[in-house]
Amino acid sequence: MPPFINLQDKRFYFFVIKERIFDVRPGARWKCLCDCGKEFITSSTCIIKGETKSCGCYNKNKFRYKNLLGEIFGLLTVVSFSHTNKETAFWNCFCKCGNNIIVSARSLKKGKRISCGCRGAQTRTELSIYMMNKYGVDHCSKVKEIQDKIALSMNNSGIIKHWKTEANCIWVGNYEKKVLQYLNNCIIEYEWQPKIFILPNNKTYRPDFYLIKENKWIEIKGYFRKDAKEKWDWFHKEYPNSELWDKKRLKELKIL
Repeated sequence: MPPFINLQDKRFYFFVIKERIFDVRPGARWKCLCDCGKEFITSSTCIIKGETKSCGCYNKNKFRYKNLLGEIFGLLTVVSFSHTNKETAFWNCFCKCGNNIIVSARSLKKGKRISCGCRGAQTRTELSIYMMNKYGVDHCSKVKEIQDKIALSMNNSGIIKHWKTEANCIWVGNYEKKVLQYLNNCIIEYEWQPKIFILPNNKTYRPDFYLIKENKWIEIKGYFRKDAKEKWDWFHKEYPNSELWDKKRLKELKIL
């Protein structure tokens, strides 16, 4: 029998060991407190081998969240796991001002939350500095990598490989999906969402794709929200080599 190892008060993954439990089963067993607040019992063997990571909440979700314990995001330090929903994990964070706050992993990793809010109006400036240092721009809407991740996290989204480059083309909504399938099936030279344009009011606009041989930007749209229509009108005026593929146009091309 292996020697006894005292694990009391030690942390493993998403739980802390509180005390040893004595029963008739062989091997040491321990009462543990999960970061989600639930108590559970497990064995030394499962703990040491890494088979136990939580009370079970870690495995109940379809996704696997990255362990952010100890990481620092701006003024926030991640101190413990809080809970999860169907989309992301939430973490207990300690702010340099002394406050505690629960923040989603998504907000932390995208730089949307870097303090508890203690600096008020300065928070926006802090975010701009953070984005500038990491990406060279002042807002996450200007970073293609971040926008791609946001798009992929939305409902009714997915990835289709480019027929030539095999690059991942992220679609949102059935219209974009069908257009991508059309471009690939017809072996059309295109670039999918290759560039983000900065408008005079500092907002951003990203056309859906660029037809290389035709030198034409294409916007796919079933309907326009007010702000989206304003962006398109500006872009179409500045770039006459642009075209709107609405429902009518998609039917003309036999895409729908």
